[in-house]
Amino acid sequence: MEHSTFQNIPKDMAPVLARLNAACALYRDSRDPLARVDIMVLVSDLMTLELTGQEREMVADVLIILTKQAAVDLRRAIAERLSALDGVPVRLVMQMANDEIAVARPVLRDSPVLGDVQLIDIISNKGPGHWETIASRRGLSEVIINRLADTRDYGTATVLAENITITLPAHAISVLAEMAKGSETLAQPLLRRSEIPDTVASQLYRHVGATLKKFILRNYEVDTQDLLDTLDDVVLEFVDSAQEAESRSASGEAQTTEHRVLPTQAMIRAASEFRQKGLLTVQLMLSTLRRGQNPSFVAQMSTYCGLEPPVVSEVLHQKKARALAIVCRAAGVGRTDFLSFYLLTNTVRSLGQLANLQDMATAVGVYDRTSSELARQIMAQSLDRLLAEGVG
Repeated sequence: MEHSTFQNIPKDMAPVLARLNAACALYRDSRDPLARVDIMVLVSDLMTLELTGQEREMVADVLIILTKQAAVDLRRAIAERLSALDGVPVRLVMQMANDEIAVARPVLRDSPVLGDVQLIDIISNKGPGHWETIASRRGLSEVIINRLADTRDYGTATVLAENITITLPAHAISVLAEMAKGSETLAQPLLRRSEIPDTVASQLYRHVGATLKKFILRNYEVDTQDLLDTLDDVVLEFVDSAQEAESRSASGEAQTTEHRVLPTQAMIRAASEFRQKGLLTVQLMLSTLRRGQNPSFVAQMSTYCGLEPPVVSEVLHQKKARALAIVCRAAGVGRTDFLSFYLLTNTVRSLGQLANLQDMATAVGVYDRTSSELARQIMAQSLDRLLAEGVG
């Protein structure tokens, strides 16, 4: 700064400003770290002096000139110091806030001087880097939150969703929820907020992956139709035991042998939870089979049909699958779905060999010739005999 800058400055302030000017010159020429420390101390001293309004504005003029001439790292350091202070002239803070984001970040995030008017101006005139930093401020007003949401910038939206010091208003929730359908990164912090209603979680359920689906089911009352519409994914997202079946089978919890496929108690409980939620359907069971989760399928089929798991296991192992045809007929499983059951359980029945077309024709014939009523009678009176005749 030129010496003329100090004209009209009160005498008690002039020495401080002179030292500040000298420290800035030294730092500019040598990058002396001690000079930088001196600058920070002197800036704080100036801002904490008991000054009149006019004197404070004079200090602001000096610091604005100083920051315009300073390198980025020094401007950033001054902004860091000013961000913690009350009573800093607004125009000085705005000078820093409208600088490049590396300089602006401290005041955008922390300065108590910036109010809604100033923040709206910055949002309107700057870009995503500034928006994201404002979104991290403590205690943002609804006006600012909604303005930030309306930028529809994913980085800004994610920071808003992660800001635990604010409460998202309805408008912002609506905007962020719509954006979250295309971003798991945004959906995750959004769904963990207490103000998110069940209806929003239900909408997002269709669009998120395994971990978040499971989180939604455990923490929200999700509309059943939304779950049914995405049923193929439910197995992975909701049932811990189904995801762990393969690892548990190694320890003997889920038994799979030549003559037995038995679920764990956790799988049986999970199947019961599906039934209570109205989710235990043929499509759910087909999804389980397609993922090779045979023990979980036994748990679901036994719950669906009202049979004990060992009985369902024997049904699956019957070579010609006549018992499977009877059970499916009695349970109201359609012909196409029965054929899918037959083919998908072939690995259990034939120990990994290709499906036998003659055996399949026999099973389909039994299904076609047996009415649902007759199948239910067989289930009630003579399923054990049918199993004994058909195994092997």
